[in-house]
Amino acid sequence: MTLHTVLKEPNPDQRCVMDELLEVSDRVVVMAHKAETLLKEVYGGPCHKITLIPHGVPDVPFLDPNFYKDQLGAEGRLVVMTFGLIGPGKGIETVIEALRDVVNKFPKVLYIVLGATHPHIRQQ
Repeated sequence: MTLHTVLKEPNPDQRCVMDELLEVSDRVVVMAHKAETLLKEVYGGPCHKITLIPHGVPDVPFLDPNFYKDQLGAEGRLVVMTFGLIGPGKGIETVIEALRDVVNKFPKVLYIVLGATHPHIRQQ
């Protein structure tokens, strides 16, 4: 079970639901240290069931962006990128429409769409 929100002061019904979820779940994933603390202190969640997977951008060492640009044949270009699972609502069409104006101002812009078609779209 992945929890996006852990209430600090649950009402009795909310507390009952969370207690049952903790009981039947093999693992509970939270995305913030505060949520991990609340699960343990407020709900008595067992440590062996709680896993923290931090939400957000990981702190990684800086690498020269030209290292990646060289691999993509984009050296010397300004790169705009869409990545991940591709499907409607991703905004790709909007970026393509806007690129005409952007390229007029910044001719070295390169738009890269990097990803795969979303599995649900593929099924359809």
